[in-house]
Amino acid sequence: MSALVGLVAFGSVTSVVLADTSTAGAAMGDISVTARRARAKPTEAGWPRAPVNEVALTYTVSPASFDLTTAAGRAGLEKAVNDTAMDVCKEIGKQYPGSTPEDAGCAKAAADKAMVKVREVEAAATAPKKAAK
Repeated sequence: MSALVGLVAFGSVTSVVLADTSTAGAAMGDISVTARRARAKPTEAGWPRAPVNEVALTYTVSPASFDLTTAAGRAGLEKAVNDTAMDVCKEIGKQYPGSTPEDAGCAKAAADKAMVKVREVEAAATAPKKAAK
């Protein structure tokens, strides 16, 4: 898995964004799972040197391998998103010890945001198909 690193500066508040850039990328329908954690002790990075107060990491989950027309497929996608949320939060915690919130709170927040897209993808997959005229 390769990673793309970028800095986004907003005044004195800076975020470090790491994004998964696997072959699936951010294709239409992929679900982004983004975790954000505050740094325990801001560090200086980027130009101009500004304190890094928050770290964000994003992984994508592709719903393509799940049959979303079935309850089992939808449950599998939701589990994959929840597991990915925990993975991304643990990775931030490993790279930035002492960042907050802790893994469980971070994963819940990341999964909750990603579930908005999950619900949209699930609804599109289960919507009745219109017959062509």
